[in-house]
This record gives sequence, C-alpha cells and structure tokens, in this order.
Amino acid sequence: MNGGGMDTPSGRHPTSIRIHRLLLLCLVTAAFWLGGCRHGVASRPGALSWRWIPIDGDGQEEVGHPGPADRAVVLVFLGTECPIAQKMLPELDRLQRELGPQGVRFLSIYPNEGETREGIQQQRRRAGLTGEAGFDPGQRLVDRWKVTVTPEVVALAADGSLIYRGRVNDQYAALGKGRPAATRHDLREALEAFLATGMAEGERTTPVGCRILRTP
Repeated sequence: MNGGGMDTPSGRHPTSIRIHRLLLLCLVTAAFWLGGCRHGVASRPGALSWRWIPIDGDGQEEVGHPGPADRAVVLVFLGTECPIAQKMLPELDRLQRELGPQGVRFLSIYPNEGETREGIQQQRRRAGLTGEAGFDPGQRLVDRWKVTVTPEVVALAADGSLIYRGRVNDQYAALGKGRPAATRHDLREALEAFLATGMAEGERTTPVGCRILRTP
C-alpha cells in the first residue's frame, strides 16, 4: 500500500482496470454490430410477413415469412397479359439465379383479378422462371405497398425495411416507348448495394407498365 491508494500486484489501480475492461467491452460490442451491419445480419429476421395464395399449393391463403438464410425478399408484381412484364422476365430470372444463393428470395405476385393458375404456370415455363409465385387475395399486398402497375418490384430487408421500390430497369420510359436494352438496372444495383453494406436505403423509382385491375 502507498499514499496513492491500493495497487494490484501489477502496479495498476483497481479503478483503472475496471475502466480498461469497460472500454474493451464497448469496443468488442461495436465491432460485433458493425460487422453484422456489413453482412446484413443486423436486421431482425422474421419481422416481415406476407399473406398470399401460392400457385403450387392447395388454394388456401398462407402467411409467408423470411427464412433463416433470407437477407432480402423481393416481391415482383406481374401480369400474364402485360407485354412489359413479359420483357422483364429474363432479367428477373438472371437476378434470381445470381442473387438467390446470396440470400435474396424472389416472390412473383399476380394481383390482377382473372389470373389463372394455368396462365401463370404457362408464362413461367416459357420464361424459365422457377421461383415461388402466388396470388394476392383481396389485393392486400398491392394496398400495403401502394403498387400500381405490373411489373413493379418491392425489395425488403428481413426486418421489413424498404431496400427499393419501383421499376426493374429503365428499358421502358412509357408504355410503347422503349429502348433495345436497359442502360440502368435499378433493382440489381439496389440489391447489390444492400448485400454489400446491409443498409436498406429505401430508394424509389417510377415504374412503367400495365395498370393493375382493381377488385371492385
């Protein structure tokens, strides 16, 4: 013991040791959360949900949730009679094949009244789409995310935060007014940014397509 108070065998005051340990704990905690954000795991999986009728089910309404490996869920609103929606199918197929293994789950939603299981399956077979697809009973998903046309996409993090909403790409400026190929791939860019940073930016663009036929 000396006049400055009790020292440990190493010569350090107990108070300074406690402060050092507290600072170390704070640094470890901050590193954990920053690392989680970089890898997109800071979100709370399971907070997002949707009600739909899967086309490969028994016709009953089901509640869907992100799975443990789902970092993002993309709701793709489509119509079998919309030519612009048909044009977007190859890019949607590429995105599903490339980003699916990275934790991006694609759900095709058919909200228009009068869509049939056979018509949807035929469209998807022609385009080679193999992901999940279903109906929007009562157009509740359309209302929930204020979707107006097909094709339109809503990309969400597992906690429900908006990553992106709008067009798939910029190939069409208006109905009947398109270019041979897209110059900007908005959905791809937003998803790749989210996968790299874990940040849901909520970016929006104006979709171009066929108006959704609302249920009376």
